[in-house]
Amino acid sequence: MFSDINKQITILQSRGLKIDNNSKIRNLLIDHNYYNVINGFKEPFLDKSQSVEFYKTGTTFEEIFALYEFDRKLRNLILDYILLIENSLKTKIAYEFAKKYGEYAYLNSNSYTFKTHQQKNKTIKLLARIMDKIEKESNSEIYSHFISLEREIPVWAVTNFFDFGTVRMFYSCLEDSLAFDIANYYSINKTELISFLSTINMYRNVCAHDNRIMRYMIFNKEFSISNTKIHSNMNLNTDFKNEYIVGKRDLFALFISFKYLLREDTFIAFINKISCLFQELKIKLKTITIEDIYQEYRLPLNDFVTGQKNWTEIATISK
Repeated sequence: MFSDINKQITILQSRGLKIDNNSKIRNLLIDHNYYNVINGFKEPFLDKSQSVEFYKTGTTFEEIFALYEFDRKLRNLILDYILLIENSLKTKIAYEFAKKYGEYAYLNSNSYTFKTHQQKNKTIKLLARIMDKIEKESNSEIYSHFISLEREIPVWAVTNFFDFGTVRMFYSCLEDSLAFDIANYYSINKTELISFLSTINMYRNVCAHDNRIMRYMIFNKEFSISNTKIHSNMNLNTDFKNEYIVGKRDLFALFISFKYLLREDTFIAFINKISCLFQELKIKLKTITIEDIYQEYRLPLNDFVTGQKNWTEIATISK
């Protein structure tokens, strides 16, 4: 049921949320969607001992808003690094593909694997998607350049038209030896690279659509990343099925994917920036701890019983 902003503020106050400046909060809620701010980020601040929705004693609107802004900054930072991976991967794929098949063979079905009926259907869909991408870019500078020269568009140019999902699909349709050559740049295998790309693709969509990352998990278990040396070297906790509790379909799985697909110095810079964001948020929290927030984002903490390491140690852990 619709409630105007003044009524929304009154409801929040009746639930124990501390609001000292109604005018300031009103302006914030005018600029930022009430649902995205409050319903998106209230959970860590709710008093679970209450039978009705009520906030922990002393919780302020500013704390919830700080978490909301943190999540937005986190999304933007993650998206920046996903774009780095995307551009680097496109370059490697185009180079290795052209070396094996030539610059213009990307619409030739013989350039892809047809081992199974499923792979055949996937390749047919890929070719249709590539043609659609080229058609949609018919007014672009790249397209116009090659058409003016009366030349076909080479693979290293056409990959610029690909979104991340198309890049992932293109790679997964390559025959094994070519896919291995590309994965070898990262010292991993085809299966591992596909699993990392699937996770990154999911998070790219979340970031691009400005959706909340806190508590986000990839629903489909088929998109879990492969078990890696990072999982074992960090002694990540496991459940009764001996499956890792974190680092498979969550934010830490994305961090592990980044660990393998970014240069070491770039990855360390990424983790340092994430740590700084958390420290900025920590200063603004009064009623909950930063460790509470780590858990909301499914990031591993030190466990002195099991030997699990803190999530920040991924920066220097061997892979």
